[in-house]
Parts: sequence; structure tokens; C-alpha cells
Amino acid sequence: LLTQFFNLEGFTRAAIILGSAAPVGFNTLVFSTLEKLDKKLAAQIISTGLIIGSVVIPTLLYFLS
Repeated sequence: LLTQFFNLEGFTRAAIILGSAAPVGFNTLVFSTLEKLDKKLAAQIISTGLIIGSVVIPTLLYFLS
């Protein structure tokens, strides 16, 4: 919606959409370790995000091309 609102087209539009669909960063695990939080939960979030991202990003690439 924001790419349409800002009237973005072409490669810029695709790059912004794919960047926003990227999986959760690995900084989650680093921050949970530093703050002595649940590292297992952080690792599960990262794993789930990577699995979802491996499906969503190719799908977006197909529809954006």
C-alpha cells in the first residue's frame, strides 16, 4: 500500500516490498543473550521467520516480475 501511496515503480518498488518481507534478523538472538532473556524462544522466532520467508519472498518475486 505504501509503495502505491508514494507512487513507486519498478526496481525501487520491488526492493522495498522484498526488504519489508525479509525474515526476522539474527540480532534477536544477540539481544536476548545480552539481556538474559529466553534464548530458546528467540531461536524459534528466527527459525520460524526463515521458514516463512523462504515461502513468501519467492512468491513476491513471482508476482512482482
